[in-house]
Amino acid sequence: MRMNNPSVQAFAEEFEQTHGDRVHRVLMARLRAAPSALRAFGLEYPPGKTDIWGLLIFGARALHFFVHASESSMSALFRTAMQGAPPKEQYAVFGPEQLADIQLPVKKNGLFRLFSRSADTITVQALLPDRTKASFFFESVLDPGDLREHAARLLAARPNQENGQ
Repeated sequence: MRMNNPSVQAFAEEFEQTHGDRVHRVLMARLRAAPSALRAFGLEYPPGKTDIWGLLIFGARALHFFVHASESSMSALFRTAMQGAPPKEQYAVFGPEQLADIQLPVKKNGLFRLFSRSADTITVQALLPDRTKASFFFESVLDPGDLREHAARLLAARPNQENGQ
């Protein structure tokens, strides 16, 4: 989502006040990762799902993933019938000390982009609390544009990576 959209600007201002990080870019993305990696960052898949939709936010100091607590009316009907818990807001921060790498999608040009049905995937390598690496795959159905500047800024803020980590 482009920052020149008034609703995105309002979200960015509220986000900065709440989380203390300036928003540079916002993308609607689907996240896929190992459930254990998600749990390490305070996220979980909805029951019966293997992905989670949210906003991937490139901030000035960190990479954020925000999942709004929403559901379709049909899902709410089934959840109520099964006496399940309502969806909850989820939020994860990938700070400089956790970011190992950010791999951006290869830019598709011209007609190739028109005929390609694959989503653009941003792969984030993050360090878990036990210092092992986990992969987080963020798929954007819209063209994410050029994210090199944002990824480079976040990776440059990492603490010195010693001992091959």
